[in-house]
Amino acid sequence: MSQYLTLLLDCPVIIAAIFVSGIGGTFQYGFCVSVMTSPSVFIKGLVNQTCLQRYNVSLDQWQISLIWSFTVSIFCIGGLLGSLLAGPLISKYGRKQCLLLNNFVAIFGALLMLLSQKATSFEMIMVGRLLYGINSGVSLSAHTMYLVECAPKRLRGMVGVTIATFISLGKFCGQLLGI
Repeated sequence: MSQYLTLLLDCPVIIAAIFVSGIGGTFQYGFCVSVMTSPSVFIKGLVNQTCLQRYNVSLDQWQISLIWSFTVSIFCIGGLLGSLLAGPLISKYGRKQCLLLNNFVAIFGALLMLLSQKATSFEMIMVGRLLYGINSGVSLSAHTMYLVECAPKRLRGMVGVTIATFISLGKFCGQLLGI
């Protein structure tokens, strides 16, 4: 173990690549998976408030739960689309460029979710979650390929483990912010 750590410390560019691509790649996936748990009460309230404003109808609890379930699940649909898009995007733009451009998708999704309460539109949260899913699907593939190909042969296994580490770190941060 110490020989790998010594070898890793001799490659500061690899360490920088691990942290930069980890935060811009799989960390976001872990964060998005766990961050929706704590604001559920507020989002359900926004759904009911939106329907009251638009249609003058108060939704039943099962209807709010159905919309909430779809809001949470659309992330997976986006992940499927993102993973299907990852191959052609990586081939066209390259791994590094794909990771960089993919962060604009996440920023746009975050803006939609941030402005949803001001606009009184729960649909903006759904579109934001879809965009986060697309971002996660692309970044899981691009991040893995980028890091493993950048690392020296001796470190590829150890560098590959950092992908799961950043997913776990993202989940932890999402849960921590939820508290």
